[in-house]
Amino acid sequence: MPILDPIAILYTEHDEGLAALQRMSDAAHKLKADGWSPEVVTELKESAAFINGEIRQHNEKEEVALFPQLRGAIPYGPVDVMLAEHRQLWTLEDHLEELLAGPQTDSSRRKLVSTALDIVDLLAEHISKENNILFPMARSVLSPTQMAVVAQKFEELAGAG
Repeated sequence: MPILDPIAILYTEHDEGLAALQRMSDAAHKLKADGWSPEVVTELKESAAFINGEIRQHNEKEEVALFPQLRGAIPYGPVDVMLAEHRQLWTLEDHLEELLAGPQTDSSRRKLVSTALDIVDLLAEHISKENNILFPMARSVLSPTQMAVVAQKFEELAGAG
């Protein structure tokens, strides 16, 4: 079934991402307050896996399908900011994965809490910018033909993954 509204898909994926961020935030705060536990480590690992899987695929859709279409329609600034934030997210995510794989010390706990909450803050702000600025802008400046190209690229990425 063809994709009719690729932007709606991105909004839905953002909602799923926000739910994962809430779980990560809750787990980080629990780790900070109560210390290490198998449950909190599992929750952080599951949240990190969601970000590394679903969010990475979502970012790929934006970078491969949406952003190239926007580049010709709006100034580079907004797209460049989103790309820079994607890179920043992956740097933080890599650090989080390293901390989760390492020893469970007081020092690593503090770093893990800080990194997890940095991811939550960055990604929540990023999603807000896209939901409230970039996606409405895309809907107003992209032609139906350009939206069809975005939708086609989404389908190609889904088939490749």
